[in-house]
Amino acid sequence: MRRVALALLCWLGILAAVPAYAAEGQSPTFTVNATGGGTLSYEWSSYDAKSRTWSVIPSATTKTLTLSSVTAADHLHTCRVIVSNGPSYRKSSTVRLYIHEPPALTTQPADSAFPTGGTLTLEAVATGTSKLYYEWFRNGESLGTSSKNRYTVKPAEAATHDGTYSVKVSNKVGLVTSNDFQVNVFDPVQVGAILSSKNITVGTSGSVTVTANGGGVLTYQWEKYDSKKKTWSTVPGQDTSALTFPDMQSDNEGVYRCLVDNLASRYYSKSVTVGMYVPPAIKTHPRDYSYNEGRKVTLSGEATGIPAPTYQWQKLAGDGVTWEDVSKKTKPDLAFSKLYRHNAGRYRLVATNPAGSAITDEATLVVYYKPVFTTNIASQSVNEDDAVTLTVAVDSLDSKGTASTFTWYKDKKAVKDQDGVSGSKTASLSIDAAKGGHYGTYYCSVKNSVGTVKSASAKLTVILKPYTSKSLKDLALAEGKSASFSASIYGGKPMTYQWQKDGVTIDGQSKNKISLRGITAADSGTYTVVATNPAGSLTLSATLAVEAASVFSQDITGKLDEASLRSPVEDADGDGMSNLLEYALGSDPARSSSTFSPTVDTVQDGSDQYYVSFSYTRNKAATGITYAIEHSSDLRTWEPIDLSTASVSTLDRGTFTEVTVYIPVTDGSGFYRVNVED
Repeated sequence: MRRVALALLCWLGILAAVPAYAAEGQSPTFTVNATGGGTLSYEWSSYDAKSRTWSVIPSATTKTLTLSSVTAADHLHTCRVIVSNGPSYRKSSTVRLYIHEPPALTTQPADSAFPTGGTLTLEAVATGTSKLYYEWFRNGESLGTSSKNRYTVKPAEAATHDGTYSVKVSNKVGLVTSNDFQVNVFDPVQVGAILSSKNITVGTSGSVTVTANGGGVLTYQWEKYDSKKKTWSTVPGQDTSALTFPDMQSDNEGVYRCLVDNLASRYYSKSVTVGMYVPPAIKTHPRDYSYNEGRKVTLSGEATGIPAPTYQWQKLAGDGVTWEDVSKKTKPDLAFSKLYRHNAGRYRLVATNPAGSAITDEATLVVYYKPVFTTNIASQSVNEDDAVTLTVAVDSLDSKGTASTFTWYKDKKAVKDQDGVSGSKTASLSIDAAKGGHYGTYYCSVKNSVGTVKSASAKLTVILKPYTSKSLKDLALAEGKSASFSASIYGGKPMTYQWQKDGVTIDGQSKNKISLRGITAADSGTYTVVATNPAGSLTLSATLAVEAASVFSQDITGKLDEASLRSPVEDADGDGMSNLLEYALGSDPARSSSTFSPTVDTVQDGSDQYYVSFSYTRNKAATGITYAIEHSSDLRTWEPIDLSTASVSTLDRGTFTEVTVYIPVTDGSGFYRVNVED
């Protein structure tokens, strides 16, 4: 009987082998998953790319193959496994080993800040074989995983996004977690206005300050511009809001700006130009001068400084202490095109710029000048025999001093010391007793080496005492005649006249003449005129003797009725004068020898004013009659005299009043009459 062996064939299934990923130094494992009946056996082989052959890996007889401490040379190492259950076997697909670089952070994320409302962006810089995955955490809570290395949100808000952050980076062969770092959201930096320029005096301290605000802690860094390289560079040590210069020097000059930062934002200030001032320093001092007035002279000074200084000339005031600015003299040269006395004095030049001032030495300007009158003479009037002194005073200066020479002149002729006159060569001219011969125009000539000046001209008027060359004449006249005394008196003006009779003043008789008409025995006596002026007085006297008239007198006034007496046409005595006119004037209309005709004369007062003296009489008994004085230049047209410009005197003559009207002489000619109306 033949024995037959039967083989039971079972199906064998192999799942795909999984590739392995590892980093250098790791021990990766390949695993195959196989199914089938019976006992499964495994045989792993590796592929040699050079020989293109497979080699069995010793002892690799399990479903897993572990490679110990792989290196970069193992990258893309290729393997396969044969799985057998006796009757059958299967080869797996080839699998490869991939050597990857594990994740590593190039730098740890740093604390950072972002502006409110801006974009918050966190970035992780890592190395490692991709694909890398990033998981961000805030305050320990995951914010999600992404293959992007940046985490971005907008808008940033402090309440939502401030916190402690970290990031985890991973790939197939490993992972790495960053250190914790802080994220803050601050209000952005705002920089205020800044000076466009600042100048600091050399050797002194100064600063430029920027104002800024914003959230967080503000930091400052000043930068300086290099105009040659056209670049900005950090100024060491200038990291506060103030750019300070403890000792200003020329190398500190330049253009600066400040960078203000609060981590969330940064902002540059506008640029500021820092310059250096150098105080004025006197280079040239003015010198002293001594010149005659009228010369040209220039005082000069000069100063250096940055910026170039301005100038102001000053003059020492009269108190010897105060210096006063010379108006409009703001140049280095103080020029006098023509020197005057008042230009003399002590001068100095003040140079000024923003860094300070400098003052030159004082310079003395001496101006020699011809005499200047400080006291002058004026016209004056003196009484005869009074003493008089004419005095001048001068201020003068020449190279010899302040002395001057004096010469007095009268009517353009030099005065001599004689006949009571002295001081003709001094500042005062004296006259012991003024006489008429001293009347004239005086002046004084004063001289020094610079020049000669002439004083004001002064008229010396000598008021002579009243005098006359002829006396009044005594008069012996018959009763009824007219008597007249006229005085020719000379002397200084003003002069007044006053007539007297037997030592008694005659009212209204203040001219140089007195006239009496129809004289009677009662008019006999001594008549005196007293002429008076400021220098003295003169008295002249004469007698008037009135003799009784041996003339037949026939009074017929009582024989004329009232109508005939007042008739402007009847002429009872045939003398050519109407009854009314004779009656009004106080004469007898019935007697031809009784006639009081008006008289006209010229007289003068003590001021040499001439008057027309028009005298007429008024009958005291003739009532109701008006009298008018009239003037004519041609005897055809008559006009009333304006009595507002005339003066009137009256003299009581018993039965009548003698009226004298003094009319100021204007044209020197004319005719006068008295017009009576009833």
